[in-house]
Amino acid sequence: MDVYFTEEARRRLEILAKLASRSGGLLIGHRRGPRYVIESFLPLPPGTAPSIEERLETESRLDGEWVGEFYLGATEDDERSMLSPAKTGKILLEIQKQPKGEIRFRARRVEYEDRFYLKDIDIFNSRTGEE
Repeated sequence: MDVYFTEEARRRLEILAKLASRSGGLLIGHRRGPRYVIESFLPLPPGTAPSIEERLETESRLDGEWVGEFYLGATEDDERSMLSPAKTGKILLEIQKQPKGEIRFRARRVEYEDRFYLKDIDIFNSRTGEE
């Protein structure tokens, strides 16, 4: 299982990371076999915490294209907010700024086995063809 970003989605997430100190939102894409393909994203205002009803409506309006969430400057609260039944199988993408301006991505999937937890998954690098 891995995550693949279209070139446009990766480029725009990197630009957002360079411009903002904290951000978050929805990852838009689809599943192809064991791979999550991220095609776009929808930033949300900081501190936005949609209700269950709003999440279900959003999922419906996106025709199942909501595959996860991203956070720039993720906190433990952001991670805990992912651990719920409605988010099982969704991706949590953490975007981290490195000291030299480099942008790093870390992808995890919400899993459940007697408890909710985040499982690391690989990110397929379209530039090199490697994970």
